[in-house]
Order: sequence, then structure tokens, then C-alpha cells
Amino acid sequence: MKKILLTSLLSIVLICVVTATALASYGFELNTSELSSVEAGQTVTVDVTVDNITVDGGIETLDFVVKYSDNLTYSTATATLPDGWEFWTPVSNTTDKTVKIGAVDEGATANPAINDGDITVTLTFVVASDFDSEKITLDFSNVGASASGSYAFVSGIGNSYEYYNAPETLTVTSLPIKTTYTAGQSFFSNGLKLSVTYTDGTVVEVTDFTVEAPDMMTEGVKDVVVTWGKLSTTFRITVNAPLLSKITVTPPTKLSYYVGDALDKTGMKVIASYANNTTVDVTDEATVTPATFTATGTVTVTVKFGTKSATFTVTVSEKSSGSEIGGTINSIEWSVENGVLTVSGEGAIPTYTKSANAPWTAYAKQITKIVVADGVTEIGNYAFYKLASATSIEVADSVEKVGQLFLRDSGITEIALLGVKVVALNAFGSATNLETVIFS
Repeated sequence: MKKILLTSLLSIVLICVVTATALASYGFELNTSELSSVEAGQTVTVDVTVDNITVDGGIETLDFVVKYSDNLTYSTATATLPDGWEFWTPVSNTTDKTVKIGAVDEGATANPAINDGDITVTLTFVVASDFDSEKITLDFSNVGASASGSYAFVSGIGNSYEYYNAPETLTVTSLPIKTTYTAGQSFFSNGLKLSVTYTDGTVVEVTDFTVEAPDMMTEGVKDVVVTWGKLSTTFRITVNAPLLSKITVTPPTKLSYYVGDALDKTGMKVIASYANNTTVDVTDEATVTPATFTATGTVTVTVKFGTKSATFTVTVSEKSSGSEIGGTINSIEWSVENGVLTVSGEGAIPTYTKSANAPWTAYAKQITKIVVADGVTEIGNYAFYKLASATSIEVADSVEKVGQLFLRDSGITEIALLGVKVVALNAFGSATNLETVIFS
């Protein structure tokens, strides 16, 4: 809660002019130029000064009643008096919300006059509760004085003073030094400055505000809420994606293969660890190299995700004489028997690259003929790359698409693509022995 000292900020000057035995008039003046927010527990201090009272025969008593608004609670009253004067115990009425203040001359001789500053009464009130639409009211409507046994009383001629200058708008005048973060970093408000604009146009810088930090673990543009008293405002920061620290790989269950086999990912798990201390399973997004094994020995498999990589090893062997050569790639089966490469199954032959070859490439020297059986719908890029000994090929009518460089460096001289509807750009590139292509 904002604490504001109001002592001397509210000052009421009571001017009393008395001639003979009658009170002529009373005037009041209220200075409110510096009062700010109104909060429970805040102290309101009012100084009442009696100025230049003259009464024939001397002044013996002086009293007045202050009626205060419901949002105030009377606290204390003190007085500075001339020698010989005694301050009465203030009489407070909490029901009527009034306090009666008075003083009496106990000296042997009544004072002929009270000059400026001879009598000063300081009243303190406490704000009973927070409010943002009420006004503080102090009503000096009953003032009286006595002289030479005669009491003069005037009612209804005092002034009623009210004051309200609420904080109206909270504004960010300077953003924090740091407004861009990476997920997982802590939020800092260093450099943040705010000001409050009051209803009278006064602008005051405030420091006792609270900042509600947003979720810093996820990326995005975040609203930061700043509160001062009952006012709040927001500003935005940007939280970028977390930094990838590392990946951890649990190798697949199968670690022994034959040349031409494709990596079986069953059991493999790839976990990405981020700088914000979070982890994510990225097994499906990670890439592996090689995907198919073309050489024997202990082969290092590299798993990559984002900018990080990890490895594990597998053992690759050559199939023994008489054993079947072939394998399965998704829904595609392949085999090499008596020099014939047969590719069958349902769907597309996968796409390969110049560096990541098809599994049958390892048996290129044995393959003299290629058969793409019914059910295969697509021949992927580089599918029959390096099959230089293959001089003939049969392609089923179920094949509707052929990819780039699918016959590169092969020995094929003629090919019939009777069912093909889509031919990739440069499909026949580097097929140096190809002479004839037949379409339906």
C-alpha cells in the first residue's frame, strides 16, 4: 500500500473577528494542492488557526464543532495555547461523526485579544477504508466564543470543505531494459518506470508497484500486468523458443543386420533436452543416417534433431551363400534371386539420394534384371541408381509416378511406363544407356 504523509497538506485557517459581544463573521480556506491517493489507514491532518479575535472585556472561551465524513474516523486533537489557557478534552460523537473542540482562559484576567497563531488546534483523522469515488468532507459550521460572561454563537456560516483527487491512469513511461527472453529464463523488471495521472492532471512517478511475471516456460508474446493501488496496466515481452541443449538416444531393439537391410527403429527413443529444463520426445521428428546398410562391419548410426546429434552402433554382416537376399521397407518387399531384383508390395518405393542408396544397391553386381511388380504405385528418386549390370526392366501398370534420376548410372536401355501419369523433372537424367521410353 502506498503511504502518503498528509500533515500540513490540508490546512484550514479559521478567521474570527469579534467586536463588543457579537461574532461578526468566520472565514475558512482549504489548501488541497498536494493531496494524493486515499487509502485505508492513511492519516489526514488538519491545522486550525485562530486569528486576531478581539472582544471588549477579554476572551474567556472559544469552541467549534467539526463534522467529518463517513470515510474518516476521528483520531486525536492537540492545541497550542496562550499562557493561562487550558485545552478542553475533545468530545467525539461517533454516531453523528462530530468532534467538539474548545479552550478556556483559566487566568485571573481574560485576554483582551487573541492574535495570529496564539491558538492552533491540530486535528488528525484516519481514513476508514479505501475508496476511489468519495470525497473527504470537513464541516466547520458551528463556531462560538464567550466574552465577559456573554456567549456569541453563529451557525450555518461556516464552510464545508471537500477534497478528492483520485489516481486515474497508470502509465508505463519506460520499459524494462530486457523485453526479449528465451523460454526458461527469469523475468526481470529492471528499468521499468511508471507514472500515475490524477483527476486534476497531476502526473507523479510511482515506485511501489507490483509486477505479475508471465509464464516464462513457453514461447510467445506475453502480457505483463503491473498494479499500483487499484490501477493496473500492461506491457508486452517476447519469449522465444527454448534453446536445444542436447538429444539423448535409446538405441533400437535390433542391432544386428545384413547388408541391404533397412534400420528397424522399433524400441528407439529420442529425447530432446532444452535450456528451460524441459524434455520432449522427438523420436518421430529425428532423422537417422544411414537408413539402409550397404557395407559390412560395425556401422555408426547418427541420429539428428535440430542442431544436435547422437550416435549408436550396429553390426552389419554379409548374407552367407545360399541364404535369401532381400528385405522389407515399409510395405515394400524386395529380393534378389538368380540375378533378378524383384520389388513388390503395396505403395511407393521410397525416395533415396546419391549418398543414401536403396538396400539392393549393395548387390548391384549380381542384378541383371529389374521387376517392379503389380501393387507398387511409385518409383522413388534414385531407386535403381548404380545398377550398371541391369540391362532390362519390367514395370507394372500400377506404377503411376517415377521420381528423379531413378535410373541413374544403370545399364537399362529400354523401359515401358504404360501406367505412369507423373514423371518427375530430370527423371531420366544420367541414365546414359537408356535409348527408348514407351508410354501408353
